[in-house]
Amino acid sequence: ALKAIIVRSANDDVYTEWVYPGGCLRPYMFDSYSANMNTWNFAPPDPDVVGEQWETLWQERLENSAPWGIGYISNPLQGPYWQDRSLSADFDRVKCAVMVIGGWSDCYPTALLRAYENLQCPKKAMVGPSGHWYGEEPVAVPGPRVDTRPIYLRWFDHWLKEIDNGVMEEPPVTLFVRRHSPPAARMPLEEPGEWRSENEWPLARQEDRSLFLGNSSLDESAAETNACDEFPYHASSGVASGIHWGGGIMPWGMPLDQRHDDANRIAYTSAPLEEDIEVTGTPIAKLFVSSTARVAYFRVKLIDVSPDGTEKLVRYGGLNATHRQSDVQPTPLEPGEIYALDIPLKTMSYVFERGHRLQVNIAGADFQNAWPVAEPGVHSIHRGGEHASHIVLPIIPRPANPLPPCNLQQLPPADPEKLLTPTEYSVTRDMIEQAVTARMGVESGDANNHLELQSAFTVNDREPAQAVLEAEGRFRLRRDQFDIEIHSDERTHSDTESFHHSVRVRITRDGTVYFEKDWSVSIPRELN
Repeated sequence: ALKAIIVRSANDDVYTEWVYPGGCLRPYMFDSYSANMNTWNFAPPDPDVVGEQWETLWQERLENSAPWGIGYISNPLQGPYWQDRSLSADFDRVKCAVMVIGGWSDCYPTALLRAYENLQCPKKAMVGPSGHWYGEEPVAVPGPRVDTRPIYLRWFDHWLKEIDNGVMEEPPVTLFVRRHSPPAARMPLEEPGEWRSENEWPLARQEDRSLFLGNSSLDESAAETNACDEFPYHASSGVASGIHWGGGIMPWGMPLDQRHDDANRIAYTSAPLEEDIEVTGTPIAKLFVSSTARVAYFRVKLIDVSPDGTEKLVRYGGLNATHRQSDVQPTPLEPGEIYALDIPLKTMSYVFERGHRLQVNIAGADFQNAWPVAEPGVHSIHRGGEHASHIVLPIIPRPANPLPPCNLQQLPPADPEKLLTPTEYSVTRDMIEQAVTARMGVESGDANNHLELQSAFTVNDREPAQAVLEAEGRFRLRRDQFDIEIHSDERTHSDTESFHHSVRVRITRDGTVYFEKDWSVSIPRELN
């Protein structure tokens, strides 16, 4: 039987955490991921690994493979397709010892820590500062880098070899508590902060603090009278948001100064902090909203405002309000009616420093991270009185008796010359068509294993239902036996009624077309 595992960078719920967070399709699934996976899934196995049977195995692969994007676009609601692929359907299935490991700059710390909280087996958790890498990888950013291999060795020595090395007597949770660093398009080589051991997750000493939305302010108490703030839905909101965890161009694609999005949002800002405040856990925005539309998306950002006015995006969350009760059966909004929404933000561990200000801003889109909903509209955030919208922050006081410091093997920072640099990452606005396009491109590998990805995603403020994402993947694999190129061309677009996805995979072998196949699917919009 399986005795122990280590899980890095994984989902507990593939629907909510990966493909349709908040009930909206994540563009990343098609701007780089699906085209990338097509080039790999339709490529031959490496003869250097599998030997002479490579061609037989390849034929089986070509006959039985289909683009992953077909399944993604065909299942816009929570259901068996996603639950069969998700741990959250039944955490109790896991009986072996589990260590989860991740980084705050990666896609997965929320899911990993939620899984840790729900698992009933022997378990440990570690979340550092980095993105989609193990801490010891030479390109792991942001640092500080640590060598996690000795941690893995002790874990498996204990569970597989029954060596009594004390690993389960140590604090089970290790966290990196982040501090402010200036926003930039690329992840920094290192972030300020500190490593800390904890006895549990969520932290037992958590003290929830509510900050209420006021007249452009973030206040300790709610106003006595009702008020509301209106803002129009612009499908192109989110130019400065970057791509969640960098997506296909990491370590690039990070959030910029959020003031670039001033025109497309409403913001609520606190007074300067009189002392440092640590937020470790999962913030929840509790909003009272209404809209002129039947379908509306609300994007909430928690921002650290520096004394010089720079706005750093710390954490975020979003919800298609038709999913307010269920991801299985969304229900439309009644225009003008007020609804209560609970919008969890991504899990975090961050210190807002003395003299800085906290800000909550809200928009109707975040186009690089959530496919725009179809209906134009004007949204309202209600505040004060019986509709006191607020955010709940998990505040962590300093422990009365701190645990011993983490015993981690420090490594030097990553070499910036070895970090991937995209061939393109741009966001441009067409003032005549009222459209915004995000373009990205990346190349990696060498002459024998060379990958190229390119995409363009265009959204339209005048007609938000009309969005188009085109992506290309090219993978060249050269061995003594062959010179093979796999081409994947995809087009994903939406209109008022449906989502459409078409794929062509074309393979050449030694310059001659060897395989070619097309797929296409159209799926009715489900209040999205």
